[in-house]
Amino acid sequence: MPYVVMGGGVLVGLAGGLMEGLASNDYKKYDDQVSACNAMTVGNQGCAQSSSLKSLRDSGDSKKELGYVLYGVGAAAVVTGAVLWIINRPESYEVRPEDLNSPVSFQPVVSPTFAGAALSGRF
Repeated sequence: MPYVVMGGGVLVGLAGGLMEGLASNDYKKYDDQVSACNAMTVGNQGCAQSSSLKSLRDSGDSKKELGYVLYGVGAAAVVTGAVLWIINRPESYEVRPEDLNSPVSFQPVVSPTFAGAALSGRF
């Protein structure tokens, strides 16, 4: 099960990379159209913002933001899969009573007049 979660996270991260690539392509088209429009104006005064230019830029912005979101979701899934893999490790382990009796103990202490911690040890 952890491998499926990690693999899904990697796939979502790759989808984020695809969205980033598509956004970069939209930005390049936008820049090319603005450059072509500027080349046609006298004195390089720029060109008016048209609805097609605005929609191309907005499309790039949306794809870029979606790419960031997919990167975050993918990274969270990979980390979750790694934690699940560590928790569900294939080696069994046994907790023995003598392992619980360590020479040092730390205990919280709460009373009506005091709150703190107690540290005790033995040799």
